[in-house]
Amino acid sequence: MEAIIRKSFDLALNDATVLWGLTSTAYPKKHELVINTLAIKMLELVSSFSLNCRRILEQFPPKHKFKMETARWIWESNDSKPVITDLWEATNYIIHAKTLSTGIECLPSHLSFIKGDDNSAFIPYILVKTDHKEFAYIDIFSMVYCFLYDVVGAFNKLLEKH
Repeated sequence: MEAIIRKSFDLALNDATVLWGLTSTAYPKKHELVINTLAIKMLELVSSFSLNCRRILEQFPPKHKFKMETARWIWESNDSKPVITDLWEATNYIIHAKTLSTGIECLPSHLSFIKGDDNSAFIPYILVKTDHKEFAYIDIFSMVYCFLYDVVGAFNKLLEKH
């Protein structure tokens, strides 16, 4: 295996682990410095993860699909924009993004552990638009879960064959 592929695997694994933590945590909604800093960090990590994950996905035949089906938070889009469920398509959207923004949502009060009513926020998704495709949602946790539980195992089997 090429060294760049191995390095990309290691970087994607690291980014996926950090993204798992960032998307699984509630943040103080009324603390803009925290929220804005995390939103920027999330976009940096998602971009890095997507590039390195894509390099790994390119090692598989084009027909080998990885579905993003496991979410950490239950959320629904309140508009007609699609939610991407294919890992290849998600990485493609992110790599070719012209617009990339984080989605910040409020946790229901019964799930909030931050003091005060309606005081917890979380970052479950990004909203992406490319030069060729309109806006779509990508569930970040679902993306990294798919990588960690489906791609990593399939990639290890691929390595055993070589």
